[in-house]
Amino acid sequence: MGVLVEMGWGGLVQYPATITWTDITPRVDMMQGVTITRGASDELSETQPGTATLTLDNQDGALTPGNPTSPYAPFVRRNAPIPISVAHYPARTGTAPWPLAQLTDDFDDGVVNSALWTAVGGSAEVGGRLRQPMVSGVTARHTSIQSWSLAGSQLAAKLCTVPGANSSTSASVSICLLSQTSGTRLRWHYNPLTNQLRAAAEVGSADGSAVAFTYSPIDHAWLRFREASGTTYFETSPDGWDRTVRRSMPTPAWVTTDQVQVEFASFRSGGTADYVEWDYLGPQVRPRFYGTVNEWPVTWEGLLSKVTISSTDLFKRLNRLPALRSALGEEIIADGAFTYYPLTERCRRGSRRRSSRSFRPG
Repeated sequence: MGVLVEMGWGGLVQYPATITWTDITPRVDMMQGVTITRGASDELSETQPGTATLTLDNQDGALTPGNPTSPYAPFVRRNAPIPISVAHYPARTGTAPWPLAQLTDDFDDGVVNSALWTAVGGSAEVGGRLRQPMVSGVTARHTSIQSWSLAGSQLAAKLCTVPGANSSTSASVSICLLSQTSGTRLRWHYNPLTNQLRAAAEVGSADGSAVAFTYSPIDHAWLRFREASGTTYFETSPDGWDRTVRRSMPTPAWVTTDQVQVEFASFRSGGTADYVEWDYLGPQVRPRFYGTVNEWPVTWEGLLSKVTISSTDLFKRLNRLPALRSALGEEIIADGAFTYYPLTERCRRGSRRRSSRSFRPG
């Protein structure tokens, strides 16, 4: 069980679908934890806005308001959007082949688990993520043991950092489920040259029916394979919770018979080197809070700088909005009326109108 805390620097909380989220989980002080309160204390009390309080590491000054050298400047300010989720990593139980949903790794300890993975080409855990270098002529691979089953199961991972084209003639990033036959696999593939994300079920390393679309770092942050009742799904998610099916197909026969391997792979034929990063392999993400930061105070404890922030959920924003009209009034306004005369408007003689009138475009 872990926590996932993100910040929507410069975003508007009322438009979460337009926000590129920055993961700040490594900054969270897990000793003090995260405190979330909401609701009413008893059945006679009014429901209060939900609040969240947490302490963040600020030794680099990145969370100091007004710091021009912060990578988040100038957005370290009040009302910055913040979602908080729980990331539950299912325990591996029973004997092999295990359900693929039990293959999990948070990549936080900085050491590749040799009992679980084989890493080549510079693939390593760096800064709490799986990082694979994109170096000319080198293929980086991070491959699991072959003791997993996709049948009736699923696997998701977060694509955190994508590489650039960098003047290369070819480059690719993949997460694959490998069958026991070479070249037969399910594959999420990203092409840095075209900025295309591709969902493929390959046989002989090819799929003429692959589904490709333009990659969005917001909408396609999480990639998932899922199999259920004879259908295999390729899904994307902006937050690890809400999913969109990008492709569905009859489950290939090998999915129900083969023990599969999971492989992260990256390659670049030329150009300037960079890297791709993955994180959060396999957790079940459960949202717990969505709101805005109230303040960014900075305190010092010895030589350590910490920021303790409090946040309030969307009830705070609703409380700032103008009072709602009647249901009929709100419906008329939403219909695009240019002018609306409500029943409560007084006539010149002081009497009230008997009906409402609205004038709509056209």
